[in-house]
Amino acid sequence: MKLYHGTAERFLPTILRDGLKPRGSKRRGNWKHSVEGNTKAIYLTNAYPLHYAGNATVGKERMLVLEIDTAKLNPFRFAPDEDFLEQATRGNPNFADIQERWPGPQGMHARTKWFRRCLLTSFAEHWEKSLEHLGNCTYFGTIPPEAILRYSLVDVNAPISRASDPCIHLANYRILGHYYRALTQFVFNENIGMCDANDTYMSHLAKLPRDGIVVVQP
Repeated sequence: MKLYHGTAERFLPTILRDGLKPRGSKRRGNWKHSVEGNTKAIYLTNAYPLHYAGNATVGKERMLVLEIDTAKLNPFRFAPDEDFLEQATRGNPNFADIQERWPGPQGMHARTKWFRRCLLTSFAEHWEKSLEHLGNCTYFGTIPPEAILRYSLVDVNAPISRASDPCIHLANYRILGHYYRALTQFVFNENIGMCDANDTYMSHLAKLPRDGIVVVQP
């Protein structure tokens, strides 16, 4: 399986030399306005790497999207995204098994923080559900350079840079996940295939120029 990670170009030399590592507790995350991510995990996605890359860049710095070969990673180090767990436990009978395992902290922030602490220890088996329903999962450990298949550098002013501003939510992924997955293909200059003329998002994506995108195979 191929998954993706979005970050900023300034981190590329270190990633290619030492691998992609969790940010740790000494470096601030990109979500200061919300609950910050787990400091021991790397967040992977099949849909939103360009969005995450845009939030990591500074000034005119290029966005960096890494394509990861999950077959080269430890399968026991995958876990779900805490946002999936928090959203999936809001009375949805399809996720009753998850609902039964949390002690009941009140409020979205409290619930998200609790799930974030327990991702690998209590909920690791739900990582594929997290991908299926939210498009995201986590990986606890370093992703070695040899697991990076390709990377794409996207100019901040490239036409595609304005094509990804998603709401990371179960309902949004259910409706528009196909578009964001196609957008990820576009980031790597892949053909997104035939589009339904009635699908406004896909029709717009199919017409975008590929200016400002550089794809590299290490």
